[in-house]
Amino acid sequence: MLFHRKVKFIGRREDLVLKMLNQHFDLVTNIIKDLESLIASIAEHDVMQSIIEAKTGAISDYESLADDVHLKALIEISKGAFFSGLREDFMELFEFLDDIADYAKDCADILNRSRLTFPFIKKFWSDSDSSLHLLLNKIVSSANTLKKAVDNLQKDADFVIEESLKVRVVEEEADDLKSKIFRKAFSNLGEMNILSLIEFKEFLSMLYGMAKAAHHASEKLIVIVAKARS
Repeated sequence: MLFHRKVKFIGRREDLVLKMLNQHFDLVTNIIKDLESLIASIAEHDVMQSIIEAKTGAISDYESLADDVHLKALIEISKGAFFSGLREDFMELFEFLDDIADYAKDCADILNRSRLTFPFIKKFWSDSDSSLHLLLNKIVSSANTLKKAVDNLQKDADFVIEESLKVRVVEEEADDLKSKIFRKAFSNLGEMNILSLIEFKEFLSMLYGMAKAAHHASEKLIVIVAKARS
């Protein structure tokens, strides 16, 4: 094996930052769940604007809480948590997790500000092998797999590597699905107006951005494990 089974970070500050990392990711997970619920509601029901606003508000609240945890973690890291070679890596890991939350909030904001994307969401929600539902499942899967890796950072280094590598595979699948869905949407332009298509493309980009950010975070986890065991 290339890595020992366990990676240990010893120190009060390190322990505090790792707890913040889990707290931060828990908030990101809540954001993803709320976004998943919001998109499903739009796809499957004629959801009222008040419900959309409530779900968007909840996502925004979680995102603000995640920002607060992120800032506190950066302060602890800057005070000397971890040796210098790992400080920047943990800072970047928090940034990538924050990116997931930011992209999710952007998706919710797009859905809240207008209903232009709704016809596309309904049309492509269950569209054979390139459905929006499948894309959303990939996004959720990438985040869940990353969460498993983070949760095991001090328990099983090999598992962290294995799960982190899976995130890249899911991200590539999400990228492929995003492109297929947009091509189909573009081919149906005669049924939709151009402004709706532009907004739907932005929505897809933000949605895929969540998987891409998860991929970047997974790569950073591999770097952290490698440095910690060197």
